[in-house]
Amino acid sequence: MVRFGPYDVDFSMAEVRKSGVRVRVQEQQLRVLQALVDRPGEPITRDELRQCLWPGDTYVDFDRSLNVAVAASH
Repeated sequence: MVRFGPYDVDFSMAEVRKSGVRVRVQEQQLRVLQALVDRPGEPITRDELRQCLWPGDTYVDFDRSLNVAVAASH
């Protein structure tokens, strides 16, 4: 379990709570959050995030998909 501000995140249960109330998050948003939590204070490149989100043989419009995943988490 990871806590920051009013949020509690349980990655093993894929669950996010804000002040005790469950918040709906998409799988990709949770993966981005996991990548950031795994490397606190360190920069993470877009390519590293792509590798976390999609296997090497998957074709997606990465820039658009990443922007949507991050924007949706606000």
